[in-house]
Amino acid sequence: VLAIGVWSSFFYQYRTQTNERQRLVRESIAAEFGVDIQNQSRMLGVALDTLTAEPQLRRALTSGDRDRLLTVARPLYEQFLRSRQVPYFAFFDRDGRCVLRFDQLVKHGDKSEAVTLKEVRRDGEIVTGLDVRPDEKVGLMAAAPIIEDGVLQGYVMLGKGIEDVLEIRHVLSGSPLAVYLRKSGLDRERWREEMRRLGRKAEWDQLPNGV
Repeated sequence: VLAIGVWSSFFYQYRTQTNERQRLVRESIAAEFGVDIQNQSRMLGVALDTLTAEPQLRRALTSGDRDRLLTVARPLYEQFLRSRQVPYFAFFDRDGRCVLRFDQLVKHGDKSEAVTLKEVRRDGEIVTGLDVRPDEKVGLMAAAPIIEDGVLQGYVMLGKGIEDVLEIRHVLSGSPLAVYLRKSGLDRERWREEMRRLGRKAEWDQLPNGV
């Protein structure tokens, strides 16, 4: 009985210490991940300042000529994609309907449900943060209003994945990482369609409240 008691006490201490170490690792990863996201958010914010200050871009959106906007914005898109790895680049009208998106040029006229865009429409200033991208993946998104002659003409949005940040944190910590999304923020059928496109199992029902 004494031997069992000593072993039980040792095991309890070991488990407690292990749990504490795991908690500290989780908190460290979360803090460092937050710093990484803040740094990349600032980068997107600087890019948006550059875009909204571009007079040709403002006039092209104001004109309502989608082809003109495409011509003016394409070199900027290619620059952001090449130098900053920002693949999502889109313009929206005052009502939040897509005018032009470079990842899907043929698709426009739909209304975005991105939280980032809703917040910039509400607040009227640059907004950055983690959001669910149109492809139902988590991404870092940033949006800003476009003003011409003191009048709101629409919005510009940039976005990128967070896979690079997760990979860095995984390598440095040696810990496996996963992204958890609440189902309340997802469209079930769009999510399933995207999982099929990526060749992944669409296990929507595996967890009660998230995927």
